[in-house]
Amino acid sequence: GVPHTVIGVMPRGFSQPTPTDIWLPFDIPATQRTAISGARSLGIFAHLSNGTTLEAARRDMVAFTARAIEASPADNKDYRYTVTTLRDNLLGGADSSALFVLAGAGGLLLLSVLNLASLLLAWGFERRQEFAVRIALGAGARQVARLMLQQSLIIVAAGAVAGIGLSYVALYFLRGFDLGPTVTPFVATARLDFSILAATVLVAT
Repeated sequence: GVPHTVIGVMPRGFSQPTPTDIWLPFDIPATQRTAISGARSLGIFAHLSNGTTLEAARRDMVAFTARAIEASPADNKDYRYTVTTLRDNLLGGADSSALFVLAGAGGLLLLSVLNLASLLLAWGFERRQEFAVRIALGAGARQVARLMLQQSLIIVAAGAVAGIGLSYVALYFLRGFDLGPTVTPFVATARLDFSILAATVLVAT
């Protein structure tokens, strides 16, 4: 029976900083906005207003810290207010390990390409008699080479389409798992990156 202002709707699986059903607006009393004393920690989760950058918010916090120290030097001289992203706060820099995962995936891709290339070469040696017959019937070396290239590209393209399809399916099912409060919000917004796909196609080709 009491009206409330809805300030945001969290996506399914979002449970930061703790599992929460609803969020309500919170305001610091005017008498405490310049100098928060007594409590040595105040954590605020906020959404940057439109047009505000993270750097601008950090500059505001530097100014806020200066005002807090000026208002109550004894209480606030050793404390600073900072702004960080939710991602950095949750992962604490551990997301850099994604680069190692990406490097591992790239190594696996190169290994797969080399294996496929060796198989195609072996297949070409097995077809020497076929190529000899084609040349004897009038096909030129360039036509034989073009035939091999076309067949190789068809195999690579089929593998690429199958791989992209499997990636979409895997990502779809991955979103259905509860991977914990830290990982789930990021998996929920994960997508296949076009630049990564383009690089993969280039390497495979």
